[in-house]
Amino acid sequence: MRLAKREKAFIITAVSIIAAMLLFEFLISPFFEHTDRLRRGIEKAESDYLELMIIKSEYEDYQNNSKGIEQALKKRQSSFRLFSFLEKAAKESQVKYEYMNPSTSKGIGGFQESIVDVSLQSITMDQLKNYLYKIEQPDNLIFIKRISIKTNRKRPGYLDTTLSVLTYQKA
Repeated sequence: MRLAKREKAFIITAVSIIAAMLLFEFLISPFFEHTDRLRRGIEKAESDYLELMIIKSEYEDYQNNSKGIEQALKKRQSSFRLFSFLEKAAKESQVKYEYMNPSTSKGIGGFQESIVDVSLQSITMDQLKNYLYKIEQPDNLIFIKRISIKTNRKRPGYLDTTLSVLTYQKA
């Protein structure tokens, strides 16, 4: 059976198209998919590396802060108690407190937080200012964690204040 030129050209074209599709499907396409997967893997590895560098930096900061806390605690008297310190500051500032509630929380890395909630009733702005000035001592690791100031309803011009004072101590 002899094929005409036109039929031969049609068969050659069809075989060429099928061969090209098979070549693309089994050689070229997998190659590009593989390179895409490798590129995504490299991008993921780079982002993981950057994240690790950030975590490493944070860890080093925590280590440095921990050393700073340790040095500040060494400077502080071993008999230091936050509750007593706040009572003394209240007397010096001529402030009467309604209550003081001490508490401690679990520590991290050998330190624990010691917190005292203090309620001051019917105090003036100057008394509050003097008291805050006396108690907040970052060099001595004493910080005001939270403060709430309201006007006293019974005595105009006076304030009711609740604050949480925080320090660190060895666990």
